[in-house]
Amino acid sequence: MKGYVVDASVAVKWLIPEEYSEKAMKLLEAWVKQELELNAPRLLRLEVTNALTKYAARGLLKVEQLVQGFQIFREIAITYSDEDWQLIEEALNASTTMDLSIYDAIYIVLAKKLNATLITADGKLVDKIKLEMDVLNIKDLS
Repeated sequence: MKGYVVDASVAVKWLIPEEYSEKAMKLLEAWVKQELELNAPRLLRLEVTNALTKYAARGLLKVEQLVQGFQIFREIAITYSDEDWQLIEEALNASTTMDLSIYDAIYIVLAKKLNATLITADGKLVDKIKLEMDVLNIKDLS
């Protein structure tokens, strides 16, 4: 079964209608049907929750919608991996050698560790790492 590591730019699209949300939902539906595996570092939970609060702060979501989105996200039980010291150290190395944020590097290192494809909506990240690993921009998901 094909495995993916999803980052927050994809997971937020499960909760908030944005460009390529329909593709993100197809990915989630395939996971529900057990056609593929979805993984993420536990960091994803904080990043998605932070995105919801930012949308609310900008007036794009009402507080009730934020809470509802959070509750929905809690029910999406993809496989989460702990950011242990080994993973963080590897991410630190990737961050400094590839000029990435530590957050992006955590997703990259986890994807490599799991021999999975990283799926993101961050085109700049895709361009930076496409020669280093298997990465897919959500917009290119068929």
